[in-house]
Amino acid sequence: MDTTKILNQIITYLVKNFKPPKIWSWQTLIIASVILGIAAIAFTAFLPILAVLSGLLLIIGVAWYTTKEPITIQGISIGSWVTGALICLLLFGIWGDPALLAIGVVAWPIVSAAVAAIPEFWHEGLKLKTPNPEVRQNLTILLLINLLLSCWLLFGFIVQGWLQAYPSIAADELGRSFFVNKVAYGSDPVPRGALVLNAVESRLRNQIDGKVWPDVERWLLNANDRVVKLSEEVTPKVEEDALWEYGADVSPIDGGYNLNLLANWRGPGTRVEGYHLRKSCKVTLSRGRGVRAGSPVSLSDLRCEPVSDPARGLLKLKSPQPTKKN
Repeated sequence: MDTTKILNQIITYLVKNFKPPKIWSWQTLIIASVILGIAAIAFTAFLPILAVLSGLLLIIGVAWYTTKEPITIQGISIGSWVTGALICLLLFGIWGDPALLAIGVVAWPIVSAAVAAIPEFWHEGLKLKTPNPEVRQNLTILLLINLLLSCWLLFGFIVQGWLQAYPSIAADELGRSFFVNKVAYGSDPVPRGALVLNAVESRLRNQIDGKVWPDVERWLLNANDRVVKLSEEVTPKVEEDALWEYGADVSPIDGGYNLNLLANWRGPGTRVEGYHLRKSCKVTLSRGRGVRAGSPVSLSDLRCEPVSDPARGLLKLKSPQPTKKN
């Protein structure tokens, strides 16, 4: 079907069912907005211009309508909020950029306050006027309240940004926070350091579990540097990795060694002094697990406990030895 014919049918329907009482009215503006919106879809070459014009007419029409016939919920007028949302959507939402959309959400309360204040500065004949002191006081309170709402919305986006950049914050002790509360759904978040230590354990099993004992002892001589290197390889990099420190300490025990996998968190959190995680492992000698040339061979046995809960304070970790250059 011809596009022009479709537009004519839509215009006829709108005029017949939503006939404005006069040419210059909010109904006319909204009908024109709908027509331009449909035209923008039909004529994609002019989409940006027609979409903006449609949005402007819709904003003016809705603002006019909500001024003449206020929309209320429980006695509270929300017309300025509706108009403010349309303005922010036109300015920030149509570009498809999440960052701009977040700016629009933060600006929404302030824009809505401005929309609510504009009618107080105009007479019927579009002449400027000065509001009386009582109205000015109410407008000031309205602006400050909406500014506070914008600050809270901005704070929410900032915290969300922190959680995306530093997922380990979600696993911190937030119970004492007046501003941030965990939403109970799914499993409890785990610090990234714990995930890395568990991944390092999996690599260790391939390297020192069930291996010839002398080779394992040589591996343990340089355990700290090896664990640091493994921590850099086991998982894909994220931004917060720069705030984690990894290491290991080895101590002899009867029949083997204690191997502690360690992680320090130096990033933001509720503990000013930071915290550390520990995964305790034991590497013991297990005779007779293997046979070489008809004789029993001494092999290693690796057993690890779960990662400990975060503990306050940072551990003193050994610095990795610099790699020798040939």
